[in-house]
Amino acid sequence: MSASFEGILKFEPISRRHDSQVDILHVGRGEDCFYYVMELADDQSTGGQINPDHYARVRSRATCNSTAGYPLKNASALASR
Repeated sequence: MSASFEGILKFEPISRRHDSQVDILHVGRGEDCFYYVMELADDQSTGGQINPDHYARVRSRATCNSTAGYPLKNASALASR
C-alpha cells in the first residue's frame, strides 16, 4: 500500500468531523491506482447552490488574489477552527 493511499484512508474519518474540510465520502483501490470521492465544494458565486454548467469551486488562493482580498470574517472563522 502506498503512503498516499494510507494517508487518505487515515484522513477520511477526520474530514467528516471538521466543517473546515471537504468530506471524503469513499476511498477505493483499483489494480494500479487508488481513488477517493469527495463532496462537491461550494461555488464561488452561488455558495451551496450548485449549477453544474457554471460551477467554479471556491479556492482560498483565488479569493486572496482578487482585488477585494480575503474577507477578515472568513479568515477569522478559519483561524478559530
